[in-house]
Amino acid sequence: MGNIQLSDKNNSNKKYQWTFVFVGNPSRGDDGIGPALFQKMDIWLDQQRAAQTSVLTNDIQLIDCFQLEPELCCDIENSTTLIVIDACTIDAANPWIETLSVSSQDTSVWTHAMSPSSLLALFKKVYKKPPPTAYLLHVPGKQFDLGAALSQSTEKHLPNCISILQQCCLATSPQGLQKICLNNTADASHNNDKGFENA
Repeated sequence: MGNIQLSDKNNSNKKYQWTFVFVGNPSRGDDGIGPALFQKMDIWLDQQRAAQTSVLTNDIQLIDCFQLEPELCCDIENSTTLIVIDACTIDAANPWIETLSVSSQDTSVWTHAMSPSSLLALFKKVYKKPPPTAYLLHVPGKQFDLGAALSQSTEKHLPNCISILQQCCLATSPQGLQKICLNNTADASHNNDKGFENA
């Protein structure tokens, strides 16, 4: 997993309640929104952990990766909640959160790149137990050419996404986090993984 970066490199065996997986390739235009958000959230989380007045009540893990891979099952094994962050190709005015379910499609353990729901299905298959409660933060993107920078239309979503993710980090219970996610659900109904850029 050479392209996977953990925010807490000194605690590889630690159990985390919330795991955030930021997906994307910074060399492919708006697909780089995931890594850009990882960098900003990594700095913010370090500041929160260092602050004597920190209100964080959960053990939180941030993961930065080009694409979802089977090995990620190991990183989310002990998490209560998983939140995947990625650019999408759906034309929408704002980012939104989708509640994920286990894919009904067969998932091969040697698959290199996976959709979020397929990752959950593989987790269930490998560990013989339900996967973490999972959500997908969709960030609308328009420009995915190799070598392109973030488009202005996608870059403008950064403050909103950071606010949503900070609220999730500060949630004190799975129910509280679920409420935050539901408050940021799009009015329109989307199928699982539709428009997922790295699927």
